[in-house]
Amino acid sequence: MIEYILVALLSAVLLFIPFFFMIQAIHGRYSNKIIWLGIICAIIVLPITYLYFFRFKANKRTIDFLKKDLGKTAAEYKLMQSQVNPHFLFNVMNSIYGLALQENANRTADSVQRLSQMMRFLIFENQQDQIPLSRDLSYLKEYITIQSLRTENVENVKIEQDIVDSIDNLFIAPMLLIPFVENAFKHGISMNKPSWIKVNADVVDGQLKFSVYNSIHKSTGTDLERTKSGIGLENVKSRLDLSYPDRYMLVMEQNQQEYFVFLTIELDSSPHSEFETNEQNHD
Repeated sequence: MIEYILVALLSAVLLFIPFFFMIQAIHGRYSNKIIWLGIICAIIVLPITYLYFFRFKANKRTIDFLKKDLGKTAAEYKLMQSQVNPHFLFNVMNSIYGLALQENANRTADSVQRLSQMMRFLIFENQQDQIPLSRDLSYLKEYITIQSLRTENVENVKIEQDIVDSIDNLFIAPMLLIPFVENAFKHGISMNKPSWIKVNADVVDGQLKFSVYNSIHKSTGTDLERTKSGIGLENVKSRLDLSYPDRYMLVMEQNQQEYFVFLTIELDSSPHSEFETNEQNHD
């Protein structure tokens, strides 16, 4: 309403000014006609600006509503699309799982089932700021088991995991641990040379103690693959700095035969976002 009054007054003044000077020039002095002219200008301008102002406001409300409705529709479509694609993929994987069972390909069926569980984790849980530690370690176990299938009959390859099972009320930022294990399988396995990977995870007094040992072999990968691996570990360090400032220790060492990672994190007993973590550290 204040905007309307200001616009109306400004319009009346702008309309009144030229007539004021014209009447003053004709009569050469102040005249009552100027007062009547001001009244006439107000009578003309006020209804016009009133109609224009409220038409403008109505149009703006309509546009805002349409934008909001369109945005809501687009968001709903994207949500439906994101849900349809994973469900389609899971249905296909279930079909492959059933086919493998029919053909007595139990190892293949087991792999497909584990892969399906891992993908559910990646799609539905990986987007959260923090998840139960038990879920993250469960994903880690599934990954190690699937990777171990291709080497289980290779005598010179040994893969060991000692990962704690029962963990209550502890939370962690998802996918912090898996890059270290991925890196171990990428660089630590050779089908014709002695190779080993050891993964350990335990919790002591609310603190996660995680370690990975793996043998080292001359990489046959491209420079791009090695760069990607390095970027992945750098991203983990950045996430640790954001999520657990002054609450973690990361050691990565290497000798001629072995690569070693040791990570400790003071875990949270309730989930919270990275934003909340940063706010607490600024207080």
